[in-house]
Amino acid sequence: MILGTLGAACGGAQSGERYVEPTVKSEPLVDAESTEVHPSYGRADMERVLAEERRALAEGQTAAEALMLQKGKAVELSLALADLSVQRRYIEAMESCRDHGVWCPPRLGLTWTLRDGDVDVPVSLDAEQRFDLESWRKLTRELWARGCDCRSMRCVDAMTRTVDVLEARPTAEVQGDHEASVALTGARTCLWRLRGKAGKRALAPL
Repeated sequence: MILGTLGAACGGAQSGERYVEPTVKSEPLVDAESTEVHPSYGRADMERVLAEERRALAEGQTAAEALMLQKGKAVELSLALADLSVQRRYIEAMESCRDHGVWCPPRLGLTWTLRDGDVDVPVSLDAEQRFDLESWRKLTRELWARGCDCRSMRCVDAMTRTVDVLEARPTAEVQGDHEASVALTGARTCLWRLRGKAGKRALAPL
């Protein structure tokens, strides 16, 4: 089965010779249960999102199969397959949320704009980039929500860079805030899972 999707949510993958996984920080060493959230959305919303993502996944697989039949499309195919792998993991997380109450994204239906070029923060954020305690908590909550919402490798890469850059900006006192630290860990945990690096957890039905 072909893995990946073309034109997945959060923008398609960037062009290049081939997809090359960037160097990222080590997986956060925390108990995964510490970043579980009780979603504000219900089962109907989960089913709607799952139906939309499964349709997009099927369309992406069809597009990838077409690329396999064309000469000179190795770059596009590599990027498409990388995206498809992310979207399949997003679907797996949503199914785990629905069936087991784990891996739930904090929010659904986010609007995305990714910036091209070599910029410090390649993701447009709704929260102001201010670093007093309350602003930092608000910003990290958005980073958590967006880190769990990616459905393309470009998005995963952009969010990883965004978290890395912003995490270093508050003062040491603000950086040590427990609430913000949990949110950052939640963002990184989701990004590692979507990248296929996080370990499997034993799941039991609700």
